[in-house]
Amino acid sequence: MIERMSIRIAIVVLGVACGTPAAPSAPANRAAETAPVSKLKTVTVQEFGEVAIEDGVLQLMDRGSGDGRVHVITISRAGATKSSWDDKPGAPVHVITGSIQISDEERTQLRSWADQLWQLAPGGHRSYVGPPPDGTPRYVWAIVVRRGDEVRVIDGGASGGPSPQPDILEGVVDFLDMHF
Repeated sequence: MIERMSIRIAIVVLGVACGTPAAPSAPANRAAETAPVSKLKTVTVQEFGEVAIEDGVLQLMDRGSGDGRVHVITISRAGATKSSWDDKPGAPVHVITGSIQISDEERTQLRSWADQLWQLAPGGHRSYVGPPPDGTPRYVWAIVVRRGDEVRVIDGGASGGPSPQPDILEGVVDFLDMHF
């Protein structure tokens, strides 16, 4: 009897010493396979480089506005954030981040814009970049919208001639400017 107990204890000790940790259990109301996973998708945006974006996000960005900084607003279901950094080659420096308070009216407007912007780039990309106005620094902007695995990018900037871009883009770029 004692010998059997000693063998059992030895097996338990050996199992504990050599065993792998137990797999974490999923909550009773959610299977591990169905747990939401936030996956970033990376796209290259002309003038801004690699941009990582989550599903359901609208991202607005500009540079060349005269303050020497790159500006980015990220609008998700959870809220809105902004960040900016020195507009210089290399890794971002002097990064400033913060949150943006969006009213219900603004959120409704942003949803409307996201739907319209999505339709502007059915092929995935639409550009309204023209030649810069004479004697002024080049101002450029980009808008990135993601739905599921699909990402659409719209970009543009100040041009010296009449603008062929839809009126909605002026409102979106003004929203970006208003928050910096």
